[in-house]
Amino acid sequence: MSFVLSLTDTHIVFCLLIALNGFFCFAKVPILAFTIIGVSAIYMLAFSIQFTGLNVLFALMLVGFMIGDLVSNIDEYRI
Repeated sequence: MSFVLSLTDTHIVFCLLIALNGFFCFAKVPILAFTIIGVSAIYMLAFSIQFTGLNVLFALMLVGFMIGDLVSNIDEYRI
């Protein structure tokens, strides 16, 4: 936990989004999961992030968890 708190704001946001997407991979709440996927995608696209060093690793982890979250919750979603 001290590792996350000692980093910059970008790293903290990445860790928070990774944790939320990881949580919703196991918790089957599709409406919240799709909302978190959308927030993560908007964060990745809208804000100017300098993809150097640890940010690249965090971005790849976030994309992986977003895909896992989508795949695990798409079958629970009913129209």
